Amino acid sequence: MTVDSQPPSFGWISHVVFWGLVAISTSAPVMYLLFAKLLDPGRLAKLPNWLRWGLVIPTAFAVGTVAEMVAEMAFRTIEVIENHHLTFKPGVDYLIWQWWEAFVFVLAGVQMAPRHRFRTFLVVGGIKIAVAIVNSFNDVQFVASGGSWNHLSPIVHSPLWWNSVVHGLCILTILAFGFLLARYPPRRFADERANRSERPLASTGAPSAPTS
Repeated sequence: MTVDSQPPSFGWISHVVFWGLVAISTSAPVMYLLFAKLLDPGRLAKLPNWLRWGLVIPTAFAVGTVAEMVAEMAFRTIEVIENHHLTFKPGVDYLIWQWWEAFVFVLAGVQMAPRHRFRTFLVVGGIKIAVAIVNSFNDVQFVASGGSWNHLSPIVHSPLWWNSVVHGLCILTILAFGFLLARYPPRRFADERANRSERPLASTGAPSAPTS
């Protein structure tokens, strides 16, 4: 019998959250190595600024896709070990796709930018927040037209209520990252701003004594 709905339950949610975090935690070291090797600040500093600006969006897409693929491969390994169909699989897939991939997308785009990282965040973070809002709006429209929050999405097969939770988590995570980026900018960029603010004072020097 084909199941076309999934009401909220503690068991389903706990399985999704636990195994989703296991898959993401397994992929995190791989992504750390990727950032350390390919997005190392010293390595990126050798690239011309115009090239880094041009690579912001492609890098965000590429690294985000790799993060999703690695986490999915980790979860597929769990499926093989379990050796049976996991009913909570679509929930984990959606968590990886719409939360983990989105966060890495934003992180990679900001890391690639040579400067103006918060403004870069507004662009790459705005893209993912807009996607989450549009997806949530589509779910609300479906429910408003007579559908149920327990209905499974025809594309990802996860329940709409869970999709909306993931969308909200995605938005909150990206906004929190943006707040931290604005409040505690990377030290190198903070030092650059401080140097620029002091430069006019250094060039002006002390005021000369009036001539008689």
